[in-house]
Amino acid sequence: MNKLKEEWPRNIDELIAYFKELKTYSRDYNTSAEAVAYGTVAAFNYLAAEEHGLSGFQVGWSSMKFLSIIKNIKGSFTIVSTDGLKFTTIEDKVKEVEKFLRDSVAAEKEQENKKEEK
Repeated sequence: MNKLKEEWPRNIDELIAYFKELKTYSRDYNTSAEAVAYGTVAAFNYLAAEEHGLSGFQVGWSSMKFLSIIKNIKGSFTIVSTDGLKFTTIEDKVKEVEKFLRDSVAAEKEQENKKEEK
């Protein structure tokens, strides 16, 4: 799939052709799932860059919003990557996640208190 990944569509005709190529690529359990993932990224990149000219911040927000929708996440969430373990320890990562969770719970409680005050 690397060949397809390197050639993201730049216009609607290329996007349609890419989808057709993905359709012929996906023939089994694994490649079907892979084709959906790459097709989603292609559509995302096309809309973000070619149609809407989103900033990096907007792209980041949009990608997290996408994850919250497909995973049905209503509250705060984060992504923890093992790539960061090259430069830090597991304990440091756990501390970061714990801080995120504490801060998120505190923010949610604060919002609830504000709603109750109204």
